[in-house]
Amino acid sequence: MILDSYGDVAYATADGEEIEIYGNGYFISKLNGVQYLKKADGAVVCSTESLGITGFGLAENYEDYTQLLCDGYVFAYKVVKAYTGTTYEIGILGTDGKWIAPLSAENPIITSGAKYSTDIFNKHSYEYAGEGILFVNANISDYSYDYLLYNIENNEVYRLVPNTYASNLDYMVTVASFRNGVSYGTYGSKLYAIRSDGSVTVYSDIAKSGLEILSDDEGNFYTIYNNQIYCNGEFNFDPGCTIYDASCAEGDWLILLKNPDGDCFYTYMTVDGEFRFDPISTTASYICDINGVGVGDSSNNVQSNGTKLVIDTDGTVLYTGTNPSAYIYVNKGVVCEQVKGAFSSTETYTFLK
Repeated sequence: MILDSYGDVAYATADGEEIEIYGNGYFISKLNGVQYLKKADGAVVCSTESLGITGFGLAENYEDYTQLLCDGYVFAYKVVKAYTGTTYEIGILGTDGKWIAPLSAENPIITSGAKYSTDIFNKHSYEYAGEGILFVNANISDYSYDYLLYNIENNEVYRLVPNTYASNLDYMVTVASFRNGVSYGTYGSKLYAIRSDGSVTVYSDIAKSGLEILSDDEGNFYTIYNNQIYCNGEFNFDPGCTIYDASCAEGDWLILLKNPDGDCFYTYMTVDGEFRFDPISTTASYICDINGVGVGDSSNNVQSNGTKLVIDTDGTVLYTGTNPSAYIYVNKGVVCEQVKGAFSSTETYTFLK
């Protein structure tokens, strides 16, 4: 079943129907050998049968790639087997069922020279990184992983071009997340800036500036290290407070502060060290925003062991969880609480409106 934000059933699958990819109010399901792109209420947008294609998404392991649907992009492919050989076509649909990059054997992914481009729809062959950017595991070299960057809106493929040897670039691709046309990430002592045109800048010995990276429209990146704010790896501002923890949330940092007495306070902080609201005192072990981005005692946006708070951009508490054995999941202001049995694997879920 698919529930709406009030816990009511929006759609129940038919007998034998399997939901394969889902996100952002749409899902792809399979029934009697046909794949369907549907809205959350079950309304059919299109199908592999209506489009005359082989399939949506991946040939296997669908659950790891839900983001490709979340931004309104739907991967599609067509395989044609003939006595002269097998031909492949790749395209990208919008969630309205219209082609953004139409199916074509001349799709730049296919013609890029990648050794295994014809298997692009197979398991672990691509990584989606947001903002219409797809990384293709091209395997151009015999001895290492090679990635191409595919810009969906431009329907163009770029080789990743670092300005220095990037031995960890394959890892940075798998964790990339684009914001304002660039993805920042650290590995070891290096910070990688991957841009939507395929260019890569590698900054050495920059990891000391922190791991929570914010970027602006001009391509500058900001980090926190030792209670100070750095811009492009250089000292920029001292907000004059002790920052206990910080996470990127809605273009600012969601931060936990500690005063000299060890008391904790939470607020949002801009890259100029300004507070969105006066820091609020708290004894909660975990604070998160309406999208589940949190600070404190946390792991993958799931929290246990103590009081949990969900706050809005003004710092108003929207939800308080006090069950130390419960985990919470937050997405777009909707909170679910999972309670595990003390001596069994039984789990119950409470949907909080």
